[in-house]
Amino acid sequence: MRMLHLAKEFSNQGHVVSFLLDEHQLQVTKHIEDFNTFYLYSLSDISNFSETEDARRCLEILDTESVDHVIVDDYRLSRCWEDIIVANGYKTAVFDDMCDRPHNCDLIIDPKWCGAQSTFKRYQDLVPSRCKRLLGPSFCILDAQYRSENVLSNPQQFNILFSIGGGGDLSLISKLLENLIALADENDRSFCLLPVIGPLATNSQKIFEVASTDSRIQPVTNATSLYSHYINTSLFIGALGTSLYELSALFIPALTFSLSPNQENVISDLEDFGHYLHLSTHEEICPELLAPLIWILREQIHRVQKMRERSRINIDGYGTERIVEALGGSCNDEHKSNMFQTSNSESRSLDLDYIKLTDDLSIRKVIDTDINHYLDSRNLEQNMTNMINASTISRLEHYKWWFTSCNDRDSYVLEKNQVPQLFIWHQLLSYCDRSYWIGGWFVCTTECSFNIVVAALKWQLDFTHSLNPDTTWIAVIKKTNNYVNLLNKYMGFENVNGTSHEFHAIRQFFEFASTNEYNYVKFSPSTLKVTNNED
Repeated sequence: MRMLHLAKEFSNQGHVVSFLLDEHQLQVTKHIEDFNTFYLYSLSDISNFSETEDARRCLEILDTESVDHVIVDDYRLSRCWEDIIVANGYKTAVFDDMCDRPHNCDLIIDPKWCGAQSTFKRYQDLVPSRCKRLLGPSFCILDAQYRSENVLSNPQQFNILFSIGGGGDLSLISKLLENLIALADENDRSFCLLPVIGPLATNSQKIFEVASTDSRIQPVTNATSLYSHYINTSLFIGALGTSLYELSALFIPALTFSLSPNQENVISDLEDFGHYLHLSTHEEICPELLAPLIWILREQIHRVQKMRERSRINIDGYGTERIVEALGGSCNDEHKSNMFQTSNSESRSLDLDYIKLTDDLSIRKVIDTDINHYLDSRNLEQNMTNMINASTISRLEHYKWWFTSCNDRDSYVLEKNQVPQLFIWHQLLSYCDRSYWIGGWFVCTTECSFNIVVAALKWQLDFTHSLNPDTTWIAVIKKTNNYVNLLNKYMGFENVNGTSHEFHAIRQFFEFASTNEYNYVKFSPSTLKVTNNED
């Protein structure tokens, strides 16, 4: 589809475009009927694919045409293929997003975003000096509809669009639909589930089977563009591919997952698009677990929408024209002429309320855009070692907790010169008509110093004292954790008596922390020396 969008732009500017494909497949060729199409193989001779043989077959066709550029978009074809084409005098443009192999080409296009520091260094040592590199989201290929300023409609029902791209096994989606319907109230007609059936998808009959059982499931078929469906979408669920750019252009909330290596992204890079909810290939994509999360996101959609609006990258829809211009096409619009711009990024202020502790230390409340950093920090080995639950928490389970139970506690992040150092939280609970503070902290970096931890704990004790001056702190500390045992003793915590009210409260709140493995401690407000920023 991205080659189709590119071909249309060339055609609109008066160029003649031809497609070279493996074989005739109606699901594909029906979309390119307006272009010359050549087929290189029959079913009988494609099984033993060879780059050298493929290049030879391509040259047989190219040599009969008047060709300005050969544009290749195929993971099977590498420098071996390109060397043969280039040696025969053809200029080549290559689409790639893996950055893991050398190329011999005049132009390489990779719209993948890998952060401000890395994106524009990609392919430096993988392409010849003559090669122009078109890198970053400024060169993502989208349908022309995404160029205009679009306002999302406000449908009366909650529409959830499901897509894993043009191909793939739809069994996953069909099982997910079954689980979603099973969890929904049968009388609830306020939502609609829209599974997209791509032209090369397998097991599409399973989608129609589950759709036949409930009218709230409405399959999307024969769609050459999802734009008309996107603008009525409340939440997108599916594989991360070109959808990343389409969803970003329209600010649509999404929960995505990677089904193949080329869909893998560093989560912080996705966050630059305002996209915070993503599961990687190494995480279990389980329909039984995904379905409850989707319904939770429906209830919290206003929060997910606000996260999307934190995007620092603007997808303007002009990537196709920039590529055509780089390949020798025309471009008259000033807005589109800067084809080699490094980024369309535009920082949006988060308007965070900071509490200044020292000249370089400050603390603020945790917000939804901290969701992934919070989990990644919690899952650091040095943090898990001393936790009651020492297991790695999956991103899927974390997302469920974040949008349901996270608000039961007050969480903060301490930063040094605007770089997060540790997360710290506290919660007020009651046991037998008495109130207690419980809490915890974990570092964001292995270089978090003792002084920073002390500053965070002093602030927390002062802050909770100002809220509830007579409330006692209780906690458990692993006996083998000498660092925190000494730290808490330094802060004024002391062991509790085995017959005390605090002891039984600790047993209630920390039921999996045995006295054999953990020290039970308390901090009495009467021992607190109230600190200030000048201490």
